[in-house]
Amino acid sequence: MFVCIFSALSALAQTSLVASLCHAKDEARLFYGEDALKEAYAAAEDADVIILSSGTFNAVDFEKAVLLRGTGMYNNDETGTGETVVRGDMRYMIPESIIGRTPRVEGIHFTGSFSVDGHGTSVSKMEMLKCLFDQQVNVAATLAQVTNCVFLYPLVSKCTHLDGYTYMEGSNIASKVVCLNSFVRDSYIETYTATGSIEMTNCMILEPGSAQPLKLTNSIILCISSQSSLPGGMALENTIAVGEDEKGEAFNANYTKEIPYVQGWENVIKKLSYDPTQFMFMPAQRFELTDEAATTYLGNDGKQLGLYGGSAPFNPTPGNPQVSKFAVSADNVNGQLSVKITVE
Repeated sequence: MFVCIFSALSALAQTSLVASLCHAKDEARLFYGEDALKEAYAAAEDADVIILSSGTFNAVDFEKAVLLRGTGMYNNDETGTGETVVRGDMRYMIPESIIGRTPRVEGIHFTGSFSVDGHGTSVSKMEMLKCLFDQQVNVAATLAQVTNCVFLYPLVSKCTHLDGYTYMEGSNIASKVVCLNSFVRDSYIETYTATGSIEMTNCMILEPGSAQPLKLTNSIILCISSQSSLPGGMALENTIAVGEDEKGEAFNANYTKEIPYVQGWENVIKKLSYDPTQFMFMPAQRFELTDEAATTYLGNDGKQLGLYGGSAPFNPTPGNPQVSKFAVSADNVNGQLSVKITVE
């Protein structure tokens, strides 16, 4: 894997947009430009890895069990690493019958809609790590594991298969999404049978809306108005609601169990940046609790509620190796350049 990373990063001296296709035997092929992801995917096989540099790449639909990794969903000011952006709608259509690695996307900012579906059969597993999604995400998978992600539009557990871009009513699956330490703007189950579920632990969710069955544990619900109302059918454990306004009469109209309600976002979350005209929090929001809230509102594990508690505290930096230093000497020895790369 290091050979693959080294090859991809060395290419940064030539171009700013690089996709490195890594085969099982550490063989690497490099592709350049906005369509580098498309070209790398066309040459990929199941269980291969595609690593993208920072920059913006055009999207491509996936039907192979290929791991896709980027430099991160945000620009990293500390290391000087830019974000990896995939532009356009994207679909993962990977049948359960494919033998290979669990499909995974990591460290990428997706600007278009994102869908996961087996194209007529179920996707057994899907992993989404440290990604930012600007548009709606639709998941039809037996199990989708989501960790350290930010969803600026609804996350939907689809219990129907796709036929092209149309959902087929007669093709139901038991779709399950498990979210850890992620921010979600609304979430719901869209199904023709009651076979879908979304479980969130140490998450923040804006206006759960019509979500049921939805289970929230050690999480925080953000309410945007006095008219906010919790949907019925939810299961809430060690979860609080935070609103800018006083709790309205509609809050418990459907969900009749009382949960703690804290008025004033600033009393719980520091530096919260919200655009009321778009009903949206800013993309680079970190959602950290105030020092007092972090020691006051605790989950059943004794750690703080929300993104920075639990087993996978929010960290937008991808787990795969990142370049902290890259230098090319102006001198050469025997016609060869001296390149120094520090990978951490």
